[in-house]
Amino acid sequence: MPTQRQSNKELRPMMKGREYLAGQEITSVDSENRTVDIIFFSGIDVPRTDWWTGQKYVLRFDSKGGDFSLLNAGAPVLDNHPWNANSSAQKGKVEKAWQEGKLSKATLRFSKRPSVDEIWQDIEDKIITKFSMGVSILAEEKFVENNMEIRLAKKWQPFELSIAPIPADFGTTTLAAEQSDLNQMGTCPEENKMPDNVPGTGAQTLSAIPSTPPVDEEALRRQAIETERKRIADIREIALKHGMEESMVKLHIEKGTSVADFKSEVLNALAVRHDAQPATKTQHIDLVADECAKRRDAMELALDGMFDPKQKKEDNGNPFLGLSLLRFAEESVRLQHGLVRIPNKDEVVKLAMQNTSDFANVLENSARKQLLRQYELAPTTYKVWTKPSTTPDFKTMSRSRLSEAPRLIAVGEGAQITIAAMSDSKEQYAVITAGRGVSFTRQMLINDDLGAFNNLISQMGLQAGIYENKTVYAILAANANMADGNPLFDDTHHHNAGAGALGNTGFDTMYTKMRGQKGLDGVTVLNIIPKYIIVPAAKETTARMALVTTGDNVKASDRNYFAGRLEPVSDAELDNNGSGTTKWYGAADPDIYPGIEYAHLEGSEGPQFIRKENESGVLGIQFYVYTDFGAKAVDWRPLYYSTGS
Repeated sequence: MPTQRQSNKELRPMMKGREYLAGQEITSVDSENRTVDIIFFSGIDVPRTDWWTGQKYVLRFDSKGGDFSLLNAGAPVLDNHPWNANSSAQKGKVEKAWQEGKLSKATLRFSKRPSVDEIWQDIEDKIITKFSMGVSILAEEKFVENNMEIRLAKKWQPFELSIAPIPADFGTTTLAAEQSDLNQMGTCPEENKMPDNVPGTGAQTLSAIPSTPPVDEEALRRQAIETERKRIADIREIALKHGMEESMVKLHIEKGTSVADFKSEVLNALAVRHDAQPATKTQHIDLVADECAKRRDAMELALDGMFDPKQKKEDNGNPFLGLSLLRFAEESVRLQHGLVRIPNKDEVVKLAMQNTSDFANVLENSARKQLLRQYELAPTTYKVWTKPSTTPDFKTMSRSRLSEAPRLIAVGEGAQITIAAMSDSKEQYAVITAGRGVSFTRQMLINDDLGAFNNLISQMGLQAGIYENKTVYAILAANANMADGNPLFDDTHHHNAGAGALGNTGFDTMYTKMRGQKGLDGVTVLNIIPKYIIVPAAKETTARMALVTTGDNVKASDRNYFAGRLEPVSDAELDNNGSGTTKWYGAADPDIYPGIEYAHLEGSEGPQFIRKENESGVLGIQFYVYTDFGAKAVDWRPLYYSTGS
């Protein structure tokens, strides 16, 4: 079946309002306002591949079924359909859109920011002339024509337009370039065919689609069962996402409603629900995800379960569930590149490990989740008795502390209230980056060994937590000078150090010193109450015994009077960082009186996991694991140190 194209006569309506003369330059480019008129769809049949089954089909659009409301509401103009689009991917907006016969047209206005200058220059120079639409199919009808399944989009709604160097429809063009395009289409129609197996686009010529094989009734029966299961699963997923009633779901399952028609029913129900609500200033529009995003979501769901069985989800409609890692990569490559056959191992390794591959993207996202899960499980204790914070950058942070509010004094009749002077103290620190690189290797993929990579990622998550824990406990052991020039624990100047084993006598000394701490004014008594006893692992049992009531029948000298008033925190870092196994520490509630503060870079709380660009000659996917973290003693008053003897 040849690719559908329009003749010069069909495309001539584009010239409405302008004279067409041979050799005359035709332009709709407005350089001052940065607007251009385009054809974003010429009405051709589009070859597609069903990523669930690998089946080839033709997508045909009913020219009367286009809904351009989102385009006319100012839909974005993007750069080549980025699946993870953000504000930088938007190059402009749609000013208006309309249908002329089979041609779908629009006026685009491009941004005047410097980053868009090169794109606009290429449009003016007629270098960029091809466009594509991101579209939701709202209602679909299926039939067979010349041994090929046709899926007719009866209702369709574009929601974005993109610059597309290799579009599915080569009949798209800027009207500024239409004269040359018309000449090409009139004299050399073969040049307008889609290239075979364009990587990543799923676009193919119809002539490349194989004919339907002989009918296999058993295979058709199995396929029908699987199709019905998928229809039911998709309907339930859509209903759950949009909060539809179970009665509605059952009705359309029993009626045999297609997924496309059910989406239309949901949109109608949402419209009714919206009209019944009070008008608001902000309107939210839900868009149906395209098949590429849906495929990645299904892949990620399956790979999450491979990394961690606790994350495994049962979904009969997900074709990636239950696959081995190598088969997982094979299917990813086959579907992304529109291949009919299963690719061989060399092809899988080459294509799956490209920076733009679905497999690499999904592997990165799932590995990141596993890293964070293991980070949360790391045996850290520092967060219990320290104060969290964040910082927007790597600059040195100052933690200033004003002296306590001045004491109130009696004011005589007619006398003036005096202004008291206040002092402050300042401690400084900054976050630093610590990290390592890890690789998912060619051998891991060919050997079907996700377990080795999973173990590596899990250990890196644990190591991130251990690094942070070690950083904080090193502060206690280092006993470095504070901003006043004296050590953190200094009984002469800071009155926060003493002696005594874990028990009533040692705790009594700690309470006396901490509750007697004075503010920066040297007068105000802070009355700080200890909350935590921090001990090395070797003394955990001793600490817990010292905090357990022994009973009313025990003589007074043997009772633990601090039972229920202190919480024990034990960490092996104190056994190994030079603190010894007899020393112990006390800390107040960090929400009231923070002694040590720790900080992550803002928006990067915890370890980060990113994929780096593959270096030349590297057979694998490389990743960086890093954390931006810092900690500092910001006040000595809420902390206490005992020699333990």
